[in-house]
Amino acid sequence: MHLHGTFYCTREALKMMRRQSSGAIVNLSSVAALMGLDTVPHYSAAKGGILALTRAVAREVASRGIRVNAICPGYIDTPMTRADLGAVAQGDPEPHADGPRRRAARDRATRPVPGPDDRRSPPGSGCRDGGLFIG
Repeated sequence: MHLHGTFYCTREALKMMRRQSSGAIVNLSSVAALMGLDTVPHYSAAKGGILALTRAVAREVASRGIRVNAICPGYIDTPMTRADLGAVAQGDPEPHADGPRRRAARDRATRPVPGPDDRRSPPGSGCRDGGLFIG
């Protein structure tokens, strides 16, 4: 779903953007594409495929005034992940049996973790002309 959905949405968006010779596509990947996550190699591979697709399409359509980029969000503070961070902060190195969240919780235990309402890096910010804001 991750890679296939991104491929089909990108293909349909490009049909319109090619006619107007402008546009911007922002695909959603993950830090899993960059570092690989144990226990979910299929997820890491799909997100890595999204990065490869994004790079290839960006090269193909750049001369037509169309920008294609991807964002790679990491661990986000949500009710599901909050328990992991709390357990790690209290000294439990393995709050749950699933490796990716456990490792991300350990890596982030001493750093601020963005929440779902955090607006420091709005996904659409790379779409406006001349603008890309990363907080």
